Amino acid sequence: MNKFSIRSDFNHSGNKKCAGCGKIFKFSDIQWDGKDIEYNSDTLWIDSFCSKQCVLILKKRAEYETRLANIDNILWKSGVPEIYLRCSFENFRPETQNHLRAVDFLKAITLPLKKSILLFGPCGTGKTHLAVATMRKLLINDPNSNPLFISAPRLIGEIRAGTVGESEFTEEEVIAKYTTNRFLVIDDIGVEKPSAFVAQCWYRIVDTRTANGLPTMFTSNLGREEITEQMGPRVASRLFGCTTIPIDGTDKRGQRL
Repeated sequence: MNKFSIRSDFNHSGNKKCAGCGKIFKFSDIQWDGKDIEYNSDTLWIDSFCSKQCVLILKKRAEYETRLANIDNILWKSGVPEIYLRCSFENFRPETQNHLRAVDFLKAITLPLKKSILLFGPCGTGKTHLAVATMRKLLINDPNSNPLFISAPRLIGEIRAGTVGESEFTEEEVIAKYTTNRFLVIDDIGVEKPSAFVAQCWYRIVDTRTANGLPTMFTSNLGREEITEQMGPRVASRLFGCTTIPIDGTDKRGQRL
């Protein structure tokens, strides 16, 4: 990081517009020396700001813009598949009242979140798009939100590989990865082939995150009866104890961005 250069040896006259707040000020009015401010630039000068606070305003604005520019890369590193990287609330095309209600609710959430969220409804109606849009919004507003995205089949596959020694990570390490981060999206829960092993995996993940107060967003094509049959009553009870948001509409697959 580069220190701000101080041009106090220059004879400044006339009025200037603060680069932070936009206020018109005179160089002679500056009451700070800039020595304790760092900024990743060598083109900004002390005489561009009317106060130290305005430098901090510009710094936060630049950090926000940098985060915004890198958001797709952050989402990719968080596990979001390439096909969904551009998903946002702005490019979501609502068709139904449930879509509109879901967008209004999800756009407003912040962390920490008191309850997990279940988006459920038919295939191709925008559940994954909305889940990734929520991740995008959280990352923009809170760089420490640390969201992760994983599809249900892939998560079960990672745990199984750890169990039988086919992974560099043990079963416990995989479970820990997905039960300690601040926000987790599990996509398409319930599509995996049911078994006692799968049911136990889901119980451990869902129960641990719930007990630790860590919110999860689930998407599923199944209703409560189907989830109960697929995953057992204990997991179904926890899933439908979430904030449940029905998603309907026509199948949009093949129409993605």
